[in-house]
Amino acid sequence: MGIADLFRPNWKHSSHSVRASAVKDMDPDKVGTLLEIAETDPDADIRTLALERIQDAEALESFAERISDAPLA
Repeated sequence: MGIADLFRPNWKHSSHSVRASAVKDMDPDKVGTLLEIAETDPDADIRTLALERIQDAEALESFAERISDAPLA
């Protein structure tokens, strides 16, 4: 754990297990944050956890459209 972890939310923590726990405990109504995690977390498992927490069909559809339009790196 780095010192920066003390000043950021747990879903941005450097530890995989802390981020995973934060996503599992996150309110599904925090769609914006869950979408950000699904798009930016370096770990595919955590990105998947975030997507599974989202219950808003329109948000998931919009996410799917953005991802399908993204170029493959």
